Amino acid sequence: MVSNKKKSFYASYPDPTTFLGVLAGVMLLLTAIGLDNGLKFFMQKEAFIIVFGGTLAATLVHFPLTQLFKMFGRLKVIFLTKKAVPDRVIQQIEELAKLVKSEGKMALVKEVDVIVDPFFRHGVQLLIDKVEPKQVESLLKDEIQATLNRHYQGQIFFDTTARYAPGFGLLGTLIGLIMMLQNLKEPDTIGPNMGIAMVATFYGVLLANLVFTPLAGRLEILSEEEAMLKEMILIGILAIASDDAPLIVKEKMLIYLSGAERKKHDRKEKK
Repeated sequence: MVSNKKKSFYASYPDPTTFLGVLAGVMLLLTAIGLDNGLKFFMQKEAFIIVFGGTLAATLVHFPLTQLFKMFGRLKVIFLTKKAVPDRVIQQIEELAKLVKSEGKMALVKEVDVIVDPFFRHGVQLLIDKVEPKQVESLLKDEIQATLNRHYQGQIFFDTTARYAPGFGLLGTLIGLIMMLQNLKEPDTIGPNMGIAMVATFYGVLLANLVFTPLAGRLEILSEEEAMLKEMILIGILAIASDDAPLIVKEKMLIYLSGAERKKHDRKEKK
């Protein structure tokens, strides 16, 4: 038996880069325009309400409630990264390959319950059920595609909010200009109304380009990383299904490592 304890090849850790990126962007903008001027001229409550409130309202109209509930889970994924450690993945699959070579595929029955990753566990269960390699490949590839489709919904969510924000910034500009034109006889109101007009566009562009679009991009990158991990697991499962030697199983998975990761793996192997 390889292990009687549950093993995970994931390492979870808080990822502050999203928050730090937004904070750095805001601080650089304030530094460029001057801290006093930034706080004085760019803190417009009315403009913020128009842009942020309008974007939120449009998002509520655009997406069903089920997608809105998923937003919190997506933000959790962004700020709390669960990253696979490639060496652990390769090690676990190589151990299973050695077990199959020595005891046969039915020896996997006592291992499937200690596998944490659902995709990996599904693949091993297919081996236990003696599913043909071609069918195993088809089923697992379909699962990878389904995962990518689910992730794409999250990307669309933030991409959509990124499109709405500048539009409401423009709307805020129009509102400010209308209010200014209606009160030309009152010079004291021209400055505040013009401030709303200009700052609303600023808020819209800022939210779209510093918050929503980068969040969509972050989800896309995380999705691609997860898909690559699943493809590596798929290759390992198929190699075991084809009765490849453990060394061949490992070599097939090592292809998915970058040059730096491969060197790191080789150093560990030599120890």
